[in-house]
Amino acid sequence: MAAPGVWLGVRGATVPVFCLLLLACTATPAPTNSPAPTTSPGPSSTLEPTPQPTPTTGPTTDTGLPTSILGLPVYTVAGINQLAADGKLDGRMAAVAGFWIQEALPCAFMAHASPVLGFCNGGRFGDTAAEAQSGGSGAPAPIAVPETVGADLLWQMAGPANDPARVALIVHAADSRSWQCAAADRSTCASNLVIDRVAWINDLAADVDVANPAVSPRMRLDEVIAAGVNSDETFVLGYPLLATQLNEIDPRFVGKANGVVWYLRVMSSAPDADGIAAGRDVIVEDPSGIVVASLPLEVDATYSPARLTLDAQGWEGLAGTQPGYAISNGDHLVAQGLLGASSTPLVLEPAGYAIDVQFMDEQGNPAHGPSCKSLPVLAEGDDVSLYADFNAASCTWKEGSLFPFN
Repeated sequence: MAAPGVWLGVRGATVPVFCLLLLACTATPAPTNSPAPTTSPGPSSTLEPTPQPTPTTGPTTDTGLPTSILGLPVYTVAGINQLAADGKLDGRMAAVAGFWIQEALPCAFMAHASPVLGFCNGGRFGDTAAEAQSGGSGAPAPIAVPETVGADLLWQMAGPANDPARVALIVHAADSRSWQCAAADRSTCASNLVIDRVAWINDLAADVDVANPAVSPRMRLDEVIAAGVNSDETFVLGYPLLATQLNEIDPRFVGKANGVVWYLRVMSSAPDADGIAAGRDVIVEDPSGIVVASLPLEVDATYSPARLTLDAQGWEGLAGTQPGYAISNGDHLVAQGLLGASSTPLVLEPAGYAIDVQFMDEQGNPAHGPSCKSLPVLAEGDDVSLYADFNAASCTWKEGSLFPFN
């Protein structure tokens, strides 16, 4: 399980103007101390694969790759890209196998990027090792996000020092985090494939017990699965986090829970004739095991939230501290994080909110610093940018984007 710690925000620290210099950035997480891959099939409640109809665009034929993962027939890279182009993976899960190369790319800094934008992803994915080495299939490689099971294995086993790795993935498209993207980028974000699970890599099954160093949940994963996964569903992933961090995983759940929670993603139906399964997202409270919210993986067509981008300037002289934000709806804290150019845009239900500035030290403890409040009222479809403007004694919230980041 995760080591104790205080959450400081998934996408963390503010980046000053000099970050326009080229940086080695990737959207795929760097290796962590996650457990090494094992041949274990995972928790006992994970359903065993069962034979499925042959997909219309063809399963994999390379004998070195699996043909079934979690009961789903495995597509070629070309086949999965066609399914995505046809819109068949919008909020639905499928399996794909091929060859993966993971690179660390030199990329100019991009402010306020959603994890599903795929900026500087560094993955190359193809149906053969040669195709991966030559630049992938031509379509963007699927994106590893914070909750992706086995994301670190892409670095460990397919990174620059390794030959292309044989991988099998569970993926979906039209993720709810697409609404974190600016309107001009939203269709791109929605079309990008998100990796739910690196299910298999170089003949090994990935360990599904994903740790988050920001929290120390009291429930074991098997207990969470028993609480949140129905007997006719297939467990895909489980990720512990603070409820105020849910914007980084699924913004539809922002404000729906408190304290430490588990986010579960499951296949909620049997695969259809194309070998594609519907999904369900579940929030389980830790340690009570109560299911506090659940939604289909597919985003409702009427979903029309507000987008809020937060930033800060002028605080750099306050050595050893970092400005953070706390967003409340009434007396309910719904989101919390660090202020700065690295913060992910928030996706919020239309309502009135209070945004407070709270300074923290490098360990995430409250620290002395100016405080100020903003009281925005957000409507459907709003796209609002606010920044906290600091001087030595005070701060003021101002509307607008900080050039050149936004």
